[in-house]
Amino acid sequence: MPKVKQLDNKFSGNNNICVFPALEVLHMKGLQLLEDLFDKEGAATDEYFFPCLTELFLDDCPNLQELSYLPPKLKKMQIHEVGWKTALNCKKGSNKCCGISKSIPLESLEVLSCPNITSLLQADARLEALRELTIKRCPNLISLGGLQQVESGIEKFQLILSVVVIDDPSLLPKVSIASLEKLTICDNVLLVSFTIEAEQWFPHVSSSLRELSFSGPNSLQSLPSSWESLSSLKILRVERVPQLQQLPHIPSSLERLELYFLKSLQCLPSSLSAISSLNQLELESIPLIKSLPELPSSLNSLYIDRLDNLQFLPSSLSAISSLNGLRLNGIPLLKSLPELPLSLNSLHLWYLDNLECLPSSLSAISSLKKLSLAFIPLLKSLPDLPSSLDSLHLSNLDNLQCLPSSLSAISSLSLVKIPLLESLPELSPSLSFLYIISLDNLQFLPSLSAISSLKHLSLDNIPLLKSLPDLPSSLHSIEVENCHPELMKRYKKFSSS
Repeated sequence: MPKVKQLDNKFSGNNNICVFPALEVLHMKGLQLLEDLFDKEGAATDEYFFPCLTELFLDDCPNLQELSYLPPKLKKMQIHEVGWKTALNCKKGSNKCCGISKSIPLESLEVLSCPNITSLLQADARLEALRELTIKRCPNLISLGGLQQVESGIEKFQLILSVVVIDDPSLLPKVSIASLEKLTICDNVLLVSFTIEAEQWFPHVSSSLRELSFSGPNSLQSLPSSWESLSSLKILRVERVPQLQQLPHIPSSLERLELYFLKSLQCLPSSLSAISSLNQLELESIPLIKSLPELPSSLNSLYIDRLDNLQFLPSSLSAISSLNGLRLNGIPLLKSLPELPLSLNSLHLWYLDNLECLPSSLSAISSLKKLSLAFIPLLKSLPDLPSSLDSLHLSNLDNLQCLPSSLSAISSLSLVKIPLLESLPELSPSLSFLYIISLDNLQFLPSLSAISSLKHLSLDNIPLLKSLPDLPSSLHSIEVENCHPELMKRYKKFSSS
């Protein structure tokens, strides 16, 4: 349909026949000549014109400059790369979606890459049902029109949006939002700082805003200091803000803090330890941070990934009695770990180039269920492991020479690329999954016949292993790949059930 200029009520060939009476979703893309979406004659009798349409997607329609009519049940609209110039309006009269009051039933509106639009809505058009709004790459948009608070007789209209995604925070002061819950400011390469008006806007949503994200403002050097007043904020996310050097004070109500790809950030605020509600902290790709402040005792989860200059973890880590998950990944200068909290359920240690040993107290963590160690080249031995451990993954440990003597309760064991490991200890009677890959010096497996729960056995690239011990009848599948020829001949891709 490359030459279509508009959709009208003559499409069916009969003016009195309802046009697409059951259509609910309409996608229109690449209509280069489209000038008007709905003709005025069709719009005048909306009961016959797309009466059931609830979702409308317009993409790459450069000549479409006006949206003079919206179907009566439309709830979601996305506009992308459209030559739209005239603010959204709704026809007066019999149009049931708006009527005289011009109330539009949209619940979700997304406007992307529309450089010609200067005003989103005509001043008297209202979006009382709107809950989600996204506006990005609309550089000439200076007015939100009907999103602003207006007087209508004695009635005062206030928007009750819950989710807003924008790239220009200067639009924020233009709208009165009574109950905003989630705000994302993203993908603005020119934004350096927030205007005074934008700073002053944040306290107006202090009682409603639950989640705040800054993503990809490449030139932004400072964040709004007024965010400290956001007394209901639970989630704060700051990512891909390369010029940001420091954070303002963090709201004390915060439960989750995520900081990603901040190459100029030098430290975290010392007040972090005072946030008694914080239960999840994630730090990734922040290369200039050398140390962390004391952490709040309320943490449940701590994730640290690719902090190139971090040398130590806070000694108070052991005192965080609520910490269930700890993940350390890509911290090349970290040489040792403090004592770990006894509450840990999951411990993940990967790419720790200078770590030589694990805390001996690891065996005392009676709640630990999952342990994953990988790419720790200086690690030569493991301490005794807790009897609670259910899953153990060991991978790319170049200097590990032996495993602990007992793996009593493990149900899943994975051993990958441990070249100095020559033998395995007695395995857990509750073992269900055993995966052994690239163990160059392993010659024998321990007895397996008494492990009545073993279901899956996978062996790959174990060149010195010539035979297997007696296998339990519970075994469902065996895979043998790239092993000694004698073993391959008997078990290659063998399976049974």
